[in-house]
Amino acid sequence: MAIERLAYRSFYEHDRTFENWSSWFKDYLKSRFIIKTHKSSFEEADFAEGVVFYNSKRREKGEIFQAKLRRDMFHWFYPKIEIFDYDPVGDYELDDQDKFD
Repeated sequence: MAIERLAYRSFYEHDRTFENWSSWFKDYLKSRFIIKTHKSSFEEADFAEGVVFYNSKRREKGEIFQAKLRRDMFHWFYPKIEIFDYDPVGDYELDDQDKFD
């Protein structure tokens, strides 16, 4: 099953902050599908379009258990478009990571 076979192990190695996720998507999110099916190296693989997150606890309860983030959801994907009121180094409030499932 793709949920187990194509999982990104590196996701759990970093704090869940916007800047970490942005950096991961921009520089390191290579397609696991391409790497596995074409026996490609990390360097040869194309970037993934995005990631689908699964929450098995919510799935068991019959609740919505999937969320997708795409590369085109980050500011660096559109270098020629000005995003108003966005400060990439802004001091945003951090969410309490313990409250997430």
